[in-house]
Amino acid sequence: MNLTKTNLHPSLFLPPTTPLLKPQIKNQTTANATARPPSQLPLDEEDDVSLLRLASRVDPSPKPIKKLAFMFLTTSPLPFAPLWELFFARAPKNLYNIYVHADPSVNYTTKGLGFGFSGVFKGRVIPSKPTRRHTPTLIAAARRLLAHALLHDQSNSMFALLSPSCIPLHSFSYTYRTFIKSRRSFIEILKDEPGAYERWAARGEEAMLPEVEYEEFRIGSSFGC
Repeated sequence: MNLTKTNLHPSLFLPPTTPLLKPQIKNQTTANATARPPSQLPLDEEDDVSLLRLASRVDPSPKPIKKLAFMFLTTSPLPFAPLWELFFARAPKNLYNIYVHADPSVNYTTKGLGFGFSGVFKGRVIPSKPTRRHTPTLIAAARRLLAHALLHDQSNSMFALLSPSCIPLHSFSYTYRTFIKSRRSFIEILKDEPGAYERWAARGEEAMLPEVEYEEFRIGSSFGC
């Protein structure tokens, strides 16, 4: 199926989505309640709890049209942004959304780091917090991206978590068909990889215990769909 506007029935096209970070959700008490915009939540230890609580109330029922949510988790400008621009150039705008979690401690407009987020990434940065490799901050950032995607547009049906080094290998049409038709999640899980023990014990030989025994530890990419 070629996912272009000329081949899709007009009834499948929805009106423009609400502005990023101003979602409409249903809760248990009011059918058409307006969710508090995540951008107005205080950036402290409690805001993620509030954000995830709101996201957990999103209506999971199927929508007339399914969208892909591309979630970029980065601590630097996106070096392959030109490739992504080409990837999205011919994509129907009603079939995808873009979200960026950018470490706020980094100055993305500093000379040598590019000029911030422009093109398809302009205005797509969600309220973010500092992140560091090999720490739970990456898990929190991924959950933050997922929550914002759920709240911003309930038509988001599949969620791709991407790093700055990720590049598109196929066209948008191929990617859309593959993910939307799939009933599986795509997560890399590798067993018996070299250096597995060193990574398991990176924060101390007992830091992962008792929750994760070494025999149950697996290595894989943090990014998937």
